[in-house]
Amino acid sequence: MLTGAPRTRRQIADGLRRRGYPDDVIDQLVERFTDVGLLDDAELAGMIARSQLVERSLSRRGIAAELRRRGIDDDDAQAALETIDDDAEDAALRELVRKRLARTAGLERDVRVRRVMGVLARKGYAPGPALAAISAELGAERDEIAAREDIDAWAD
Repeated sequence: MLTGAPRTRRQIADGLRRRGYPDDVIDQLVERFTDVGLLDDAELAGMIARSQLVERSLSRRGIAAELRRRGIDDDDAQAALETIDDDAEDAALRELVRKRLARTAGLERDVRVRRVMGVLARKGYAPGPALAAISAELGAERDEIAAREDIDAWAD
């Protein structure tokens, strides 16, 4: 279990429990693994937070849910979430909105907004910042189309 992906203390304990080890042995093993540095929930929480933001564009709220799911305690989770600055989270939000709106080009505006809002909600983004990012991206899209039409009209 330790040779694959990094795991939390709880994940190791749960795995040992499924294999039939008694709780007192599990507690001793998990403590020993922690003491020798094979398990470090705080470091793992930081790695998870960074990767979930970059790779999956999760918000802090979405990352917190992922950390809870993996059994990271609240203190380690909070410390990991504090390493994510607002600019990084906003950049991830804007990039996700840009990608998702590009996939819905050609659909009605309301349909596009509804679909992108659904994705953002599942990733843990609050409605206010999500709508602001969508509006900004739709505005940029509209400005780009208008600029292209001006260039085409000027070229004719």
